[in-house]
Amino acid sequence: MKRVTLLSMLLIFCFAAIAQGDKKPTQISETIYILPKAGMSVQFEQAIAMHNKTYHPVGPHHALLRRVEYGAKAGWYVWVMRGTYASLDSRPVLENGHQDNWNKTVDPTVEKYGNVGLWGYDEKLSHGMDIFQKSKKYIVWSVDVKRGKADKFKVIVEKLRDTYKTMNNRAFLVFTNQVHSTGDADVALIWNLENYAALDKDWGTKEAYEKINGDGTWKKMVDEWMEITVDHNEEIRTML
Repeated sequence: MKRVTLLSMLLIFCFAAIAQGDKKPTQISETIYILPKAGMSVQFEQAIAMHNKTYHPVGPHHALLRRVEYGAKAGWYVWVMRGTYASLDSRPVLENGHQDNWNKTVDPTVEKYGNVGLWGYDEKLSHGMDIFQKSKKYIVWSVDVKRGKADKFKVIVEKLRDTYKTMNNRAFLVFTNQVHSTGDADVALIWNLENYAALDKDWGTKEAYEKINGDGTWKKMVDEWMEITVDHNEEIRTML
């Protein structure tokens, strides 16, 4: 038992040391899947909009709503609250009637609540947040990376980031799962989407990738992706 306790303490200190090495606070997004009651989607959106405007305007607890249009959870919504780990400690709960407002205005329109997630934005691996913020829709890939393959996956992501940087017309955002669960996604990759018609166009990603890395490297990257990942879930969402 003492050895287990000691190991736990060492792991905690290691993670603390890693966190202290990066002085910039991690940008955190708390996500909650919510399914409205049948026929109450409009009322749900209106209630969330008023709640966010009152209790989650711009700032450390800024909240947004996304609607899942396509994917396994089509018809659900994702409520997103942005901030840092420190802002989670000061999030509004009972203050100024926050919880009472949710209970009386939002909750009556809700059929069920789904998974709650905590995602950290990786600014160094991402490109085009300004492009993303101007978009109305986006694609999310939630990727389950095989154990022990995180370093190889990071190399692929770095090459994709560099590719989108040279293109400079597409957002490519990377978020990492901050709370590990067996069989759950480790990384979320996001691309902005101007409209659905864009899905029928060649974005030129392969050509841009091979211009940097050489002929035939796109296929090699795809083959390695298949080897080091378990699978991914895809969603197309609308920003509300």
